[in-house]
Amino acid sequence: MGRQRVSPPRSVLLLSDEASHFHFAAGDTEKSEATAAAPRKQKARHQQQLATAFRCPSCRRADSVECRIDFKGKVAEASCWACEARFSTAAHALTEPVDVYGEWVDERHRGAKDGVDRDGDVTMC
Repeated sequence: MGRQRVSPPRSVLLLSDEASHFHFAAGDTEKSEATAAAPRKQKARHQQQLATAFRCPSCRRADSVECRIDFKGKVAEASCWACEARFSTAAHALTEPVDVYGEWVDERHRGAKDGVDRDGDVTMC
């Protein structure tokens, strides 16, 4: 009589993932742990691109304002190529062109409330 080869007993592991759902895995311990540790693939989400050319708040020409950001100098500037109006502000690592343009528009609205006309001159009452 020959010896019979006996395979090791198969173990059943109870594994849990991040969402507290339970999974049952049968087989070798090493294989089960390897499949449980594999990260889930997530679908890539489409991100909308932010605008880089804007309507000038002075001359109202479409797509005439361009923003330049100097991160080393920590300065951001928006300028209109049509009427040569300019605005500059402080920049940081998260500054985007749309942020610079938004600050320029907000500054113009604040100036209009304070009695400053479109050219930046103080109006006389």
